[in-house]
Amino acid sequence: MKVKPLFFLLSFLLFQISCSKSSSSNRRETTIRDEQINEIMDNQNFDCASINGKACPDGVVRLLIVNPENEDQSAVCSGFMIGTNRLVTNYHCLSTAAQCNNTYIAIYTGNSYTKTRCSSIVRSEQDVANPNDPTRAIDYTVLETVDAYTGASFPLSHDDADIGDEIHVWVVDHTGLDAIPPNLTDSRITEFECEVMDSARASLVMQNCPIISGNSGSPALNTRGDVVGVVWGGTATFSSSLDLTFRRQLNEFGLATEVKYFSDLAP
Repeated sequence: MKVKPLFFLLSFLLFQISCSKSSSSNRRETTIRDEQINEIMDNQNFDCASINGKACPDGVVRLLIVNPENEDQSAVCSGFMIGTNRLVTNYHCLSTAAQCNNTYIAIYTGNSYTKTRCSSIVRSEQDVANPNDPTRAIDYTVLETVDAYTGASFPLSHDDADIGDEIHVWVVDHTGLDAIPPNLTDSRITEFECEVMDSARASLVMQNCPIISGNSGSPALNTRGDVVGVVWGGTATFSSSLDLTFRRQLNEFGLATEVKYFSDLAP
């Protein structure tokens, strides 16, 4: 059901959201040297920044995507496990077999992490090529991993999110890239308590969701802990992940591809 007073506001907001290089919602480009990637993956460090000190969920994923043709245009993104060998992220993070072949994966397991590689792409879809188009809804990739993951994974919701629903978004903030000197080993799983502003538009629109670069592919969960969408964009222009107290005070908007578009791919 469309909420008419929100129509023009949401159209404006969605036109401000871009997955181009200057956007807060794109995969975060950085330099990843092929000769260093194994050492980087052997020394991953996840912090947990949940609300009220609860445990961060197992199965949140950090992706490091090496560009062998131009290592300075490699990238980091987020994702989440939905099965022992199945992972969800965004189309604009990775969508081709070549990117899959050069993607390294660290899966959070509470006190530690497990590492693997991308094996193959199950399905990758993007409905609108122009990231500024407010009709954009679909931006996801489901892939298979090389190694089996034995920890907890994220169940997919059978119900659509509705206006006013409380949504918990768990993003990977690549905090090491904001440090001096920058590094590719440190990251943080950060929780945001968002609220559905509109569910009748193309994408799920959530307020109080300060999504920044590198958060793409994060899971959006309902209060039962079921995935209602995969985050692909946001309006935040706050570029650093380090000042989390300030960031949580920002009333920014996040967008997610709803789970109905990829729920049939759950194992």
